Amino acid sequence: MPKQYPKEQRDRAVRIGSESLRRWTQQAQVDAGTRDGPTSEELAEIKALN
Repeated sequence: MPKQYPKEQRDRAVRIGSESLRRWTQQAQVDAGTRDGPTSEELAEIKALN
């Protein structure tokens, strides 16, 4: 029998998961050059400088 989780917990998990997917998609578009913004490589370099 599946474990039951509270509705609030399920809603939060969906919200967090979809937000992560949205951000990953946007970053992939930046890395591919189809969207403006810092690439993953540039972000890593910025992070290393801080």
